[in-house]
Amino acid sequence: AAPFAAALAVRLSDGNTSVRLSAAASLTLMGEAGAAAFAARLDDAEAFVRRAAVQGLGQLGPVAIPYVETLALQLGDVDSAVRESIVSTLGCLGKPASLALEELLYSGTPCLRRRAAETLAVLGCAERSSKAALARGMKDSDAL
Repeated sequence: AAPFAAALAVRLSDGNTSVRLSAAASLTLMGEAGAAAFAARLDDAEAFVRRAAVQGLGQLGPVAIPYVETLALQLGDVDSAVRESIVSTLGCLGKPASLALEELLYSGTPCLRRRAAETLAVLGCAERSSKAALARGMKDSDAL
């Protein structure tokens, strides 16, 4: 299924909206191969392709858990619609997402730390470790 998934992933950037939607729908039916194909498009030059990849991972649910860290790192995306899709997708993935976001609270990039904190807040993560990590982040010399 992986070769077919890779070929479909290329269609996520097709000029025809119907082709893009069909490709995304087909990839969501391919399980792990679809998830890998979506993940490979997370750094595409086009925001609509990145957003489709994020949304596709969200639709795959638990199959997308291996890509939680990759998704969390994409919170630095320049496109707000992509970032919002990432927050939504991470919310669907539960505790593994909150753990990846907690790790980002220690990133050397202030913007990424801020977005990780905002995402944890939006997700309402009540994990004790998340609260402790957020509290430590507030004490950073460059806390935002």
